[in-house]
This record gives sequence, structure tokens and C-alpha cells, in this order.
Amino acid sequence: MKSAQNSKKGNIMGNLLRNCFTWIAENHRLKRFSDEDFQFSSAFPKKLGYKCDPVGWCTIHDVTDAQLERIFREAHDAGASVRAYYDCFLDKHMSAEWYVMEGKYLDDPASESILCDGKEWNLDVISAYRISPVTRVLISDLFIMVQQPVMEVFSEEGFTGADFMWVRDRGKYEGKQYFQLLPQKMIPWYYTADGHFNVYSDTGSKRKAAFRKKIGQIDSTAELIWKNTSEVMGSFPMAVSRKVLPDTDTAAVCVQDRMGDVISAGVLVRKKVRDCLVDRKLLSPGDFSPVVVVNDNEQIDECMGALKEEWNNTFIKGYFREECTQWEIPEELIQHYRSLYESHRKKQRPRYEITEKKAVALMKQCKKEEPKAWRKPLPAKQAEQLPDLRLLPYYRVSNGGYPGSEYHYYSTDELRKETEEFRQRQAEENFSIQDAVLFGDTADGEYILLSQDGHVIRYAMGDPDPVQEWENLQTFFYEALAEG
Repeated sequence: MKSAQNSKKGNIMGNLLRNCFTWIAENHRLKRFSDEDFQFSSAFPKKLGYKCDPVGWCTIHDVTDAQLERIFREAHDAGASVRAYYDCFLDKHMSAEWYVMEGKYLDDPASESILCDGKEWNLDVISAYRISPVTRVLISDLFIMVQQPVMEVFSEEGFTGADFMWVRDRGKYEGKQYFQLLPQKMIPWYYTADGHFNVYSDTGSKRKAAFRKKIGQIDSTAELIWKNTSEVMGSFPMAVSRKVLPDTDTAAVCVQDRMGDVISAGVLVRKKVRDCLVDRKLLSPGDFSPVVVVNDNEQIDECMGALKEEWNNTFIKGYFREECTQWEIPEELIQHYRSLYESHRKKQRPRYEITEKKAVALMKQCKKEEPKAWRKPLPAKQAEQLPDLRLLPYYRVSNGGYPGSEYHYYSTDELRKETEEFRQRQAEENFSIQDAVLFGDTADGEYILLSQDGHVIRYAMGDPDPVQEWENLQTFFYEALAEG
């Protein structure tokens, strides 16, 4: 059986399409959120040989049809249904003309209303000290926020098509400052195949049947998933027409949500912008996703290495055309925040220190609120089982656990097995970080390492640079726990 990343008939991305399948099996004969419900969902993937979080969510990268068919068959036999997220994406290291900038979503976003040109603007407000200093790009409803060094590169290199507006920092402590990246050019429309369906409300509907047919033209594995899940959300690479792309280095696509508010669907940059930011080590290849560019001669752009497919006036094969909302931020508003920024720079703020005591106290609080995500404390006499005693204060609270939905740190039993597998992969692949101790991983399968200098590193095999970095263990645990 071929993997979803392999070329298939009808797959417009050829062998460039990767996927991530995140799923949970639920037995609806059991009372929802009962102990029996949690036990079934967490035990089901383990019987099939997959790891999962305490609730039962499991992630498989580059899932194959054979794996899916087994999961669906076993779930059916157990009287359960499968709920899932299915994300298809192009390899982030591939060469493309345009990329969508990505980043970390802004937690608990706040805003302030400003009246300008007779219109009320709701603009983001942050407490910068609460944001990890290694987070160079933040995603909010209004485009993206970047740190000052990223903004300065646009000016130094003469990249065109973008304005920058300071994001007001209301925090009482010192923090890295962020600026809203505001593309001057809006693409009038783009192509999307994202969708969300619930079998209970959409079964038999013409809308779901039509969507499934179109999705199957992009990726046959997606069609298999849509047929066999009770509820599924999916995303696919963005596609744009060459004839609507501007001659600037930056562009954007915007849509209106159900409430009529304008939100950004993506900020696009040319390859030279992406390469410059990566070469300067301000961002990594993982901060960008390749965009499929459609030629005026009605073919998928050959430079993407994709198969040529027919399209018509409304969609590329398998894709829907999404109309965009045109708008711009008034220059008066940009100047207003520039003035606020100059005032902010003159104020001295104390540095915010996260101590080990704060991190341990927060971990104890989270363990009390959600005990299923944690284990018993590591006995003092077993401390020698840890690869580094700097980890001991956290293992005294819980011998492994889930500090937030994204991170998992291993129990001492898991450490032995995971470290052995990690060392094997380290020998096989080009690993740029030496003498680091493995102690956890992420929902995306990336490693969490403790370096000799005390930094905590989030690392993906194959990437030359860390995906993310924290100053020390207490900062890592505190931020992971605070983000939930």
C-alpha cells in the first residue's frame, strides 16, 4: 500500500505532499468524559502499537492507507468511531516562488479599539514579557507580528510591499517588541481545500459528497479519511494564481468571518525574503509553507515539481476559489503607533525572572487541577535514573507528564527506550546539536533536549537549527504549563 506522500493518480502535488493524521477513537456506548470513556480512548491506540496522550489523541506522520484501514476496521469492530484532524502540506524545505509565513498563535489575545478615518479599528495588545523571546513570529487575526530584527531586515534589504506598525506592549516587565507586518497588496482571490465535517450533521448531504469528491482529486488518502470518520477537520496547501500575484515582495489574502470581521488567511513572501531571513538565522524553514502557484496557461506551476492538472474559472481540480476582502490600515494609524513606540522606548522596565520555585509551584497546581495528565513523583532513591540531575525538581512533582497540550516529558521508564531510539536516529542523520540530553517530545514528534549550557531546545531531525529554544528548564516548564 502506498503512503499518502507517494504519487497517486489524481494527486496534484505528486510526491511532494506530506501529511499529519491526528485522531482519537471514541466508544459512544460509554458515558462521555467518564473514567471508562478515557480508559477506552487511551488504550485503543496502544493496542495497535501507537503512542497517545492521556486522553487518547494519537499523531501519525505520513500515514498510509494500510494504517488507516486497520484503524478504521479495529474501531468498527470495537463499536467505536474515529474523530480526526488531517493536515496535508508541502515539504517546508522545498524550493518555491512564494511562501506563507507561519508562527506561534497568540495566546489569550487582547485588543483595543481605535477610531481613525471614521472607522473603529480593533488592534492587538500584548504583554511582551509573557511571550518566549525565541518566538520571532506571532499569528493573530490581523496578519502576523514579527520581532524588530525581522522588521529591520526588510528595511536593510529593500524588500517591498510591507509596512510595519508597533503592537502596543502593556506589560510591566521588559520584553522583546513586536510589530504588525502589514502587506500593502491584497490578492483578490486564492484557492483552498480546507474543510470541517461532522458525520452526524452532514451525512448524505450534497455538500459533503461534493467536497469529498474534490478532496479525493487532491489526495486519495484524504477521501478515505472523510469516508470513515465521525468528524474531521482538514487543511491543504494554499494555491494562488500567478495573474493576481503583485510585483512586490510581500502580499496577503484576507477573508471575512461569520461576524463580518476581516481576518488574515496568510501573509505571503517571495523566496528571496524567506531565504534571507533563514540565512540570517532569524527564522527557520519551518516558519514558512510553500504556496502552489497556478500559471496563466491554466497549469500547476512546473517549478513546484507537481503534476499538470486541468482547472476552470472557479477552482483548480479539487480546490475551491476563495474571494478575498480588500482593505488597508490608514497611514495616520501607523504614525500614531510609531509615536507610542517612541514613548515606550524611553521607559525603563524591570526584567521578568522565572524561578525554579515558580515553575515547580505552577506544575503542582496544574497536577492538582488535571491529575490524569500526570504521574506519581519520582522517589528520591531513584534520582540516579535521570540523565541529568537538573531535571530532578520537576520529576519530584511527577515522573513524566504533559505540561500543556503540546509537550510531553518522559517517565524514567520511557527515557530508556526513547533515548536508545534517539541515539540511533542521531547516528543516521545530520545532528547539529551535540552533548544534549533528551527528556521529552512534542505532539508533532519533535525532540525536547536539555543542552550542557542549560538551554532547552526543541529540535526536529533534519533541520539544521532548533525549532525553538528556552533560556533554561524553569522557563520551558513555566511557559508550557502557562500555555496549557
